[in-house]
Amino acid sequence: MGSPFQAAKDEIVWVRGCNSDGTLRYVITSNKTRDRYFLYGLERGKWEKIAKARSPIAFEGQVKLY
Repeated sequence: MGSPFQAAKDEIVWVRGCNSDGTLRYVITSNKTRDRYFLYGLERGKWEKIAKARSPIAFEGQVKLY
């Protein structure tokens, strides 16, 4: 089981992606002005920043849920 996701102090959580068993696997956040978005993934029990972009649409295809 991984650690719970904690967004950075200056980020807002927008989307949470869970597997079919309800396990949280991916999170999309943004900065407060919503001009930068960040994709985090749970890898080996730790949350890692996978990508950043100016639009959350850029993350399409990078997330696989089971």
